[in-house]
Amino acid sequence: MRPSLSIFLSTYLGLNVASPDASVFIFQKDNPLALHDTPQLSLDQSRLVLAQRLDISQHYRLQDYNELSLSHINRFGSEQQPIFDSNWHKIPELVLVVEGVSSMISQFISDAISPINPNFTIVAGTTTSENSLLISELQAQAGKLGTSCSLENAINPSQKSCWSRDQIMIRFNLNNEKNGMSRLINAQNRIKQLSKKGEMNAAIVLFPEVSGTLKPSENAEDEDEKSARKRQHKEEPLIYTPSVVSSVKQLQSSRSKDKPMKGIPQLCHKSLDLCVSSTNNCTGHGECFKKYGDRDKGDCYTCGCKATNDTVTWAKGTKKGWKITYWGGSACHKEDISGAFWLISVFSVTAIAVVGWGIGMLFSIGAESLPGVIGAGVSSKPRSN
Repeated sequence: MRPSLSIFLSTYLGLNVASPDASVFIFQKDNPLALHDTPQLSLDQSRLVLAQRLDISQHYRLQDYNELSLSHINRFGSEQQPIFDSNWHKIPELVLVVEGVSSMISQFISDAISPINPNFTIVAGTTTSENSLLISELQAQAGKLGTSCSLENAINPSQKSCWSRDQIMIRFNLNNEKNGMSRLINAQNRIKQLSKKGEMNAAIVLFPEVSGTLKPSENAEDEDEKSARKRQHKEEPLIYTPSVVSSVKQLQSSRSKDKPMKGIPQLCHKSLDLCVSSTNNCTGHGECFKKYGDRDKGDCYTCGCKATNDTVTWAKGTKKGWKITYWGGSACHKEDISGAFWLISVFSVTAIAVVGWGIGMLFSIGAESLPGVIGAGVSSKPRSN
């Protein structure tokens, strides 16, 4: 596959058809499900998702804060440390921004990176400077960590000179790097292996080519970085409401569970966004997916429920265990108690049968007649004269 891929890439490398959106592929052990209809995130939503993966989300605030935006952050953001888990291990996070990707090349890269659709796409801004500013802004907030690292060192978490912290971000321009395409394909194979082992998480962002003849210069990049620094001083810190705890995931879970469902939720929804908003993201116990599509009736999006693993402590917190809870219903809002029901029912019926059998046995013993052998050895006392 690789020789043919190189031939096609070298053939179409000169074509300069701009792609409006940027594709994002996420590689991690518990990879979020990539739906057939890839969700589109705005620049503000994408900025906060990538900032959370880089652990710099405190520098930003999300415009248009709503349940749908929270669902995207909860789904595509990085895993946050649980409050009461002191043994939690932070997995290194890599954000790899690939620039200079034309529409033809983007299709080849997507097929080589993943056999499924991107996890999400970033809707392009009204100007090309907005897209470039998004990258420069994240680099400025992250302290430009990892920008001087080569692609080969960036995919090696044990390389301390590059991985001075648990999160890095690098830019890789296909037009400026020698053998950039083959190096990128080899890098994604390495990323797949590390992510399956849980040794590294990565988000690969394929940014479309700006134009056919215009290439971003170093001076333009410096101007973007200066603008990002100015915005850094002017922007307010990310302000959370009192109900928000240490992570966005915990907020999503708590709000989904606390908000009651009014009436009986629909089984089918016309779009993914409508399914997420109507079911409170399946009340935090599953994910919306496309069940089927019909030309006459339209698409059907419904909730796919998942079992949750809850931590249970006893003996004054000295012992810890886990409880698996299964969920059902059109919004995954009902706890599946069929297992406990059958266990209690079978135990109750068995106990009643045993008690009834014992009482019946006692009555049968008292109702039996004495055998005649008992009176055979009894004789009257002889009379004395």
